[in-house]
Amino acid sequence: MGLGALPLAVARINYRLLRIPLHLLDDPGLRMLCGTGLRPLYTQLLIECDRTAAHLLADDTLRHRTAAARLTLARRRRRQKDEAIAYMRHRARFTPHRRRHHPHRPNPA
Repeated sequence: MGLGALPLAVARINYRLLRIPLHLLDDPGLRMLCGTGLRPLYTQLLIECDRTAAHLLADDTLRHRTAAARLTLARRRRRQKDEAIAYMRHRARFTPHRRRHHPHRPNPA
């Protein structure tokens, strides 16, 4: 262990201790916020903090965990985008039909 390794080890421990309350908030606290759209922002913030810490602290374990979390978030976003596209295609297919059969009804928003 060189002279530079000790400060990095202490900094890694301090960062892990800092993350404990953030993880506690992530579990029960943000379940209430799921419908508000804040959870993805909070998750992205934590991922970016971990990514920066992994780079600054040269922590390979944190770097791998961050990469896995980013991949999971990207897959979730892709699935949501695919679902939105499928919904819009479905809606576009049936909107002309609705207008033909119900000309006096307003178009649903």
